[in-house]
Amino acid sequence: MSYLIKLISIRRKEELADHFHAQTPYEVKSDVYGCCIKLLTGTQSVATRWGQSFYLCPKTYGRTDAFMSSTAGASEE
Repeated sequence: MSYLIKLISIRRKEELADHFHAQTPYEVKSDVYGCCIKLLTGTQSVATRWGQSFYLCPKTYGRTDAFMSSTAGASEE
């Protein structure tokens, strides 16, 4: 399985964050190889697995959003 990686502007990132905010009720902060990352997801099993895979971290330095999309794999401008 591969993932489409696309660089987006800060403005587009804020638009997407606002759009998906209601779909991401689960938040887990974890230490991932020395960097504190906050995962936001709408899927409890993803949050649980993430929390089991990494040590918890009190402070956040980066963020990862994980959500299910009916247009998975489609390019979004």
